[in-house]
Amino acid sequence: MKERVQLGAVQETLLIPLWARAVDFLKPYSILKDAQAAELVKRIDYDFSKFAGAWKSQVGCCLRGAIFDQWTRAELAQDPEMLVVEIGAGLDTRYERLGGAARRWIDLDLPDTMALRRRFFAENSQRRFVEGSVLEADWVNPVREMAEGHPIAFVTDGVFIYFSEEDVKRLFGLLARHFPGSSLLFDNLGPAMVKHQSTHDSVTKTAAKFAWGMADVRQVETWGLPCTLEQTASFFDAPQEALRNLLWMERAMLLLSKWMKYRLNRVRFGGSHP
Repeated sequence: MKERVQLGAVQETLLIPLWARAVDFLKPYSILKDAQAAELVKRIDYDFSKFAGAWKSQVGCCLRGAIFDQWTRAELAQDPEMLVVEIGAGLDTRYERLGGAARRWIDLDLPDTMALRRRFFAENSQRRFVEGSVLEADWVNPVREMAEGHPIAFVTDGVFIYFSEEDVKRLFGLLARHFPGSSLLFDNLGPAMVKHQSTHDSVTKTAAKFAWGMADVRQVETWGLPCTLEQTASFFDAPQEALRNLLWMERAMLLLSKWMKYRLNRVRFGGSHP
């Protein structure tokens, strides 16, 4: 029997990257090779066919995943004891895709989403599930306990696009205050992508709305926080094996997203980790 899902408007969007990875797995030249995503789609009672024509989102989700996988793997290579915190984990499989590279991992999401996640994934001695709103501080102590004084890398994959600018600033402030020395991976839309979201090929199939975008990601360094932009990229910076077999129309989408100021970023908060 398939698992039924009941999620809020924004939480429902977690099914878009899941669907994207499942479709990717069935392609001759898969970017992420995420067999687990394909199995999860089979087990969930949801009309994934509504996303059938959303090829731009499908490719974009997988390239974003590949870039953030690569960046996370690089951070773990520097310190295998680093704690990775996946903010807005949804039904993501990054922990599995990294193949045990992380010895400390937290998946963080809202209670209803985490209840769904627990139906398909299990905690272990290296991986913990934490429920809560990232905009509150209830999850700070569990993260500190799991880190045990080691560095922390936070990952938000397709999350901030549904936040207001004030909410993004609030989270930046929380991380700067409680986790100096930590890094944060996030993606951002350009203002034009927010303005013209009615043409988006997948999010328009849900009740969710884009809420925030910025033309220049360096803006985060002007927010009055000890925050430094260490890296910013476009889809063209994905691993070459992910780009090699893209169709011409998919490559054109990469150009359009770069022109519309879509970026993938890493920032670091000043100070030493606690």
